[in-house]
Amino acid sequence: MLERGFILPNYDFKQPNPKIPWKEWNMKVPTAQRPWPRGKKYISVNNFGFGGTNGHVVLEAAPFRNNKPTAGGDDTPEKSGQGRKLYVLTANDKASLTQVMKNIVIYLEQRPEIFQKDLTSNLAFTLGQRRSLLQWRAAIPALNSFELIEAINGEKFTPGKEIEPLRIGFIFTGQGAQWYAMGRELFDQYPVFSTSIAHADSFLSEIGAEWSLIGKFLTAQCPTCGLAQLLTTFLRRGTQPGCQDKQD
Repeated sequence: MLERGFILPNYDFKQPNPKIPWKEWNMKVPTAQRPWPRGKKYISVNNFGFGGTNGHVVLEAAPFRNNKPTAGGDDTPEKSGQGRKLYVLTANDKASLTQVMKNIVIYLEQRPEIFQKDLTSNLAFTLGQRRSLLQWRAAIPALNSFELIEAINGEKFTPGKEIEPLRIGFIFTGQGAQWYAMGRELFDQYPVFSTSIAHADSFLSEIGAEWSLIGKFLTAQCPTCGLAQLLTTFLRRGTQPGCQDKQD
């Protein structure tokens, strides 16, 4: 726990002993997985032998090592494709949806994410692509399992009942509302979008462009006004709208 940065729950704990002054001694038995407290680098381990031998060890966290990022890459979750994900939970009624969420919390608490790096990716994919979308739904964005557990336990979501299938409306205002590095997350995490931009890059090359659309799109330097307008146009063309403004 000290190395991985989380506290495991006590599975068999039910009721605290009333003879122990828990609040006075500032003690608590964890019943749910939680992150390791910041700034705390010591942990005490007790072991009580059957023959009467008792052992107590105080462990200190290893010195922090600032690992250098790999050459030409960024290892942060947002840049490596492991960014925030959307977890869609559905059920036939509101009570069942609440129970589904409780089961998800139990599932995550029993499987520390640090030991299963693909846990949240597989969970988000399964919930969104392999489960039937029933009437009662809740969609919760989270960066990792800790955020998802906290959102569910803290009820940081709004469940809703869907009677008819909904259509997704994508609004793109065009010039004036874009910002630097706009659309890079789409390019990094959604193959359908990156494929569309690659096709546009190939087309520009065929008609004589001396620069790469993808190169300008991912460059660290802000493009000129002319390139910015062109990039904005291809960002909009990277999606397939269901309807368009008459002025388009």
